Amino acid sequence: MKSVNQTRRWLLAASGAAVLAPGYAVAQAEASARALGERMIARLADAFGGNSLEPALRALFADHADASVIAQAVLASRAQTADPAAMRAFARACTAQMATELARRLQPFAGGRISLGEVRPVRSYHEVVARLAAGSGASGRLVWHVSDRSGQMRFFNVILDQENMLALGRVQVEDLMSRHGGDLSAVTRSLGG
Repeated sequence: MKSVNQTRRWLLAASGAAVLAPGYAVAQAEASARALGERMIARLADAFGGNSLEPALRALFADHADASVIAQAVLASRAQTADPAAMRAFARACTAQMATELARRLQPFAGGRISLGEVRPVRSYHEVVARLAAGSGASGRLVWHVSDRSGQMRFFNVILDQENMLALGRVQVEDLMSRHGGDLSAVTRSLGG
């Protein structure tokens, strides 16, 4: 039979663990977001040194983007009725197009430097901020929105100096949907998929 002191110790330990668990989870998520940011920045830094910015960004999106979340956000309510196979094809084409657009917008910083800034929680995701410095002296800010809702820490949006890639993708796809009469396969082909 347990003594009163053993029971008190057990209750104190259990209540302490319950109090610390949410803080531990937040710290773990922030550490994972930081690690993802460091990996992405290392890959971009390598690409900034050469002429391989677009292929590097396409690979980065393929490896670290939450393509299904991006596709659902871009398509909005249309994603709910889309065929799963068509949705997967669209997700690949959409993220590849987003990578190409980001590469075009990052081109003035090629040859410059990129470094990790802050990582901070925002509602249900984390912002990973990178600072950009061009050889010309221009500077910029690249922000990734990252989350582990898919089971792995992945990014679902990128913002370059107030240019929101998810919002730009939404506008572009809405225009393509109008042009193609809502045909998701035709939109996917237009995006290069």
